[in-house]
Amino acid sequence: MDADNNGNVTTDEVIEESNYYPFGLKHMGYGPSISSLGNDVAQRWKYNGKEFDESLDINTYDFGARHYMPDIVRTPTMGPHAESYFSVSPYSFFANNPISFVDPTGEDILFWQWERDDELTLGGTWKQVTYDQLDEKTQKGLEAFAKTESGFAFFSKFANKGDKIGSVEFGATGDYANHNLNFGELETGNEGGTPPPINQSAFGPMQEGKTNNYVDFFLRVNYNIENSEINIPETIGHEAFLHLSQYVDDYIKAFEANDSEGAQTIIDKHQEGNPSGARDHLSMYYKTKKAQKYYTFINQLKSIFNPREVQKHIDNERAKNYNHAKFKLKKSERKGY
Repeated sequence: MDADNNGNVTTDEVIEESNYYPFGLKHMGYGPSISSLGNDVAQRWKYNGKEFDESLDINTYDFGARHYMPDIVRTPTMGPHAESYFSVSPYSFFANNPISFVDPTGEDILFWQWERDDELTLGGTWKQVTYDQLDEKTQKGLEAFAKTESGFAFFSKFANKGDKIGSVEFGATGDYANHNLNFGELETGNEGGTPPPINQSAFGPMQEGKTNNYVDFFLRVNYNIENSEINIPETIGHEAFLHLSQYVDDYIKAFEANDSEGAQTIIDKHQEGNPSGARDHLSMYYKTKKAQKYYTFINQLKSIFNPREVQKHIDNERAKNYNHAKFKLKKSERKGY
């Protein structure tokens, strides 16, 4: 508090200094002094800016829907959405990860919606939107993906410090933050897609606030797919780990070495003999090394949703992807690709 309004806060103007462990217990042994400049009402708001209730010695933080007990890292009441998280105790808080999981609304990672011209045509345009303008099913799917260790690590590469996807916040700026990960929301058509990247140093246009020395990468998901609660995050994982992750690191490495031709060669190599990702889909069916990141993600997804339901969905997806791959490969052979 700047008590004398001179533009500087000196040590004698500090009302209270509080330092906390990640789960909310206060550090002891330093910074305990409280200035007479404060008052007991204002100083109730402490960890995460929440009111600390000391009445009757209960010592809990008021988070609104529930009170939180930092000494045992639990709440005295069940979470209102406990049925959505089978692997986590209904009395836990922050999904047992107070570093990654904080309060909501997403921003800055780029989100897009496809706007059709009218109901009778497939024409339309992509419109950039904010996270909270996406369909609710898409929001939940993105958040579920980001809550897995693999999904969080994937998004972290492109995120800026402070970016959020639902309750998931990114605490550091990623190695690929200069580039764009564009998430497109569809309402019809295929379940998902991964269009090839666009090298903006060659094609433009330049995004406001950036030089043109960056790449746009793309993921697309149809939010009207069946079993959307599991299917949307699984589809994001499918596009991220079966397709985009197969080349993104090598592509960016070549691009940042000013080797645009080499970057394009990486894309060409990935697409060669792999029509519509058919070889990637076969790797999912046969569970080859190429699909290892995807299946690691799926195992993590089972800790968020009912594992039996996730496995049932994956069994169906394996069969569907096998049939799709065989059809595409056979069709490409007939065309002589």
